[in-house]
Amino acid sequence: MPSLYKTIGVQVGKADDSTEIDDGLSSGFGLSEKLLGVWGHTSDQKLGRNLISKLFMFCPADFHVLFGCMNMSMSSKIPMGSVACDNSSHISLQCHMSSLHSFEGAKIFDLYSVLTKIGNGLLPLEALVGPLVDLCNLENVPVVRCSIHILHVSLKHLFSLRRKLELRDNARVEGLLFGKSTNAGGMSNVSKEDAWGCLENMSLDPQHLFKEEFMSADFAMSLSCMDWVYVFQSMHQIAVKNTEEYLRLEAISVMNVVLMRSNAFTEREKFGGAVVFEGIAQLLKKDASSHVQKKTLQMLYLLLNCPKLLGIFCSGCKVGEGDDAVNDERNSSSFKEFSFILDGLANCLSCCGNSFQDIEIRKKAVNFLAFLASSGKSGFEILVGHNLTGAPNFIVLMLHVLVSEIDAEVSVPVEPAEKVKARTLLIREALILLNRLVSNPGYSSTLLCILTAARDIASLTIDIASRLSQNDYRPGQLDSMTRKIRETEIPDLARVFKKRVWSYLGDKIS
Repeated sequence: MPSLYKTIGVQVGKADDSTEIDDGLSSGFGLSEKLLGVWGHTSDQKLGRNLISKLFMFCPADFHVLFGCMNMSMSSKIPMGSVACDNSSHISLQCHMSSLHSFEGAKIFDLYSVLTKIGNGLLPLEALVGPLVDLCNLENVPVVRCSIHILHVSLKHLFSLRRKLELRDNARVEGLLFGKSTNAGGMSNVSKEDAWGCLENMSLDPQHLFKEEFMSADFAMSLSCMDWVYVFQSMHQIAVKNTEEYLRLEAISVMNVVLMRSNAFTEREKFGGAVVFEGIAQLLKKDASSHVQKKTLQMLYLLLNCPKLLGIFCSGCKVGEGDDAVNDERNSSSFKEFSFILDGLANCLSCCGNSFQDIEIRKKAVNFLAFLASSGKSGFEILVGHNLTGAPNFIVLMLHVLVSEIDAEVSVPVEPAEKVKARTLLIREALILLNRLVSNPGYSSTLLCILTAARDIASLTIDIASRLSQNDYRPGQLDSMTRKIRETEIPDLARVFKKRVWSYLGDKIS
């Protein structure tokens, strides 16, 4: 496996944690007991033990399967006692080597060794990522299934820890140490009594503070130096080459975690290669489950939050259209890739199921269309100009979805509350998008022309607006928030939409 670090010689050794703090020097502002439990004194050994404990808490069955490949009992998992030296830790593991008769077993042993050293504070937390990615790249499906779940949980913990360390440092520097009133640190509402009551919980010893600040910066730097593109690409290969839903969901979830921790303006572009967009098109096909499609839409949304990738996507969707289109092989290939993605988006929007997940995926598709519409003229042109199978464009397809949702609500007398809420939110999001477009000076005339040009589409538009303008909700099945949306927001949105359509039709007639 290629190194997961972009630079050579990453320092993994840590300073000694045995600094004694004089009680007489423990004065000044401190954290509350609750926040101290979250932030704590973040020594490497405590961080390592905390990570290992969380992993065994959330992934016990996965470790049982992996360690079973080494003929290990769960009782001999990871020694969490006093810090052992590197050599003694290595010697204690040699007894298990005799049971390793396969390449998979050797890779699992590497994971076990790293877990032990992290638990003893001898390796940084992020050292766990490499062995887990190695295991995910194997052909042994049970091993991959367990390893990818552990990797998912590990990454969520690592990035959550980084956020907590950043929040702690910001609060300390901006508010606690220097006594400044600040909103950014979230400390402006803390009373003097509450702050003074925390004095004994936090030391202001300069050596201790410097060590924690150095550890926090070192941890953040180590995460930044990792080759996250390699992790992302490995997960992409798993998601594309496997048809098992669980593996796909976990792989896409890891990809989304990696994207969310990256900066949309400076880092995310490197994750959006042509192969990735090809994979997204495949994962949005009809044969993929609604769960997979939903996660894939989230990934596409995160990628296109990068302005450069959004520009490439929007321009790529228009290649091949119009007389001035450039029809070289590269642009033609790009158009096919992005066109397949749009077809997959249409599949999500028009899925005919009536389950909660089916309604959710339709709502996510509407949300994505709203995102495209908000990106400017190029995004709007995709909504109204891309030809679809069974509908001239996304706007008309969304009208068909709306009328189907209204009919389904009428035809089913009793539905679970979560389905009623999901459908209500879907209808609201669609109406919000339509109203945004018909009220935009740059888009309104084009959209209203599309909605009224053909008799059948005009009738569909008026029918939807008229039916949703009524307070036709079912008492007793809605929670307070859903009831408010159905009783006030949706009728109001429908009336505004209906008024604009009728006004446009009146102007045309006159």
